[in-house]
Amino acid sequence: DATFTLLNQRVLRAHKNGTTSDYRHIAVRILTEAGARAFANFRLPYYGGEQNARLLACTVRKANGKTEQPKLRGASVALPSLQPGDVVDIEGRIDDLAPNFFGDYFGLEHRFPAWDGGATHQSELVVIAEAGREYRFQAINGAPEPKTRTLPDGAQVYAWTLADLPRDQLETNRDRKS
Repeated sequence: DATFTLLNQRVLRAHKNGTTSDYRHIAVRILTEAGARAFANFRLPYYGGEQNARLLACTVRKANGKTEQPKLRGASVALPSLQPGDVVDIEGRIDDLAPNFFGDYFGLEHRFPAWDGGATHQSELVVIAEAGREYRFQAINGAPEPKTRTLPDGAQVYAWTLADLPRDQLETNRDRKS
């Protein structure tokens, strides 16, 4: 594997009007040169014109014990000095600018494994659903039932945590086109 995901955390607030505020926190250990290249230019995934995104923090913990604070450029950061053994810790936020063409519909699909299919130490999804509307969810592929609680403002909090997720097992011809 090129990387090992130490933490894949997402905290998403679902607003009554269908928009969301999405906090992302990932910590990844770089294992190979290919992993270093994959993270050399990191950008939060967002839709320009529909969402506003910005990195909040980025720290590189070098294998030799030193730390670096790279310069953030809005939703992206350049990390050209990464080497195997380094740990990249990135926090960011993505906010919808307005309801989209689905109106006030809130829909979310979340994958707990790492983006590259590698092993993951801990993966968390927390959804804060504002009061005033009905929310439904469906957990599939082994995701546990969420832990729930109610905030003082009436919002419902749903929290899923999975630990020690193995590498995604590739199926023969999975990506083959017919």
